[in-house]
Amino acid sequence: MNFRIEEGDPEKAGRFDDTRTTYFGRRQRLPVFWVDGERFTLSLANMIRAAQSIEDASSILGVCLDAIEGGDRRGIEGYALALQQKCRQLIRWKDKPKRDVPRRLRRPNVTYL
Repeated sequence: MNFRIEEGDPEKAGRFDDTRTTYFGRRQRLPVFWVDGERFTLSLANMIRAAQSIEDASSILGVCLDAIEGGDRRGIEGYALALQQKCRQLIRWKDKPKRDVPRRLRRPNVTYL
């Protein structure tokens, strides 16, 4: 299996227009990757699935291999990890978002006499 993630911004070259989507008024970049010479772009929902779980990323790559009828699945775990890292980079993934961190107690407002 030959796998390559496209880097840079292909929209500037004017080649492809499916590398961005709009979500709540924000323009979101989508990952573009090549598997055995075929180009694939993930949708926003699949990009979030791949960023959250390594099993979902490997199943997405498996579906892509089935679509091009590629039989060689050696190294799919490493490629799924690379795809997951790229998706996390594009959505600005945080391992511990602020809402999961417990609040620190404020010091009481004490006046000293």
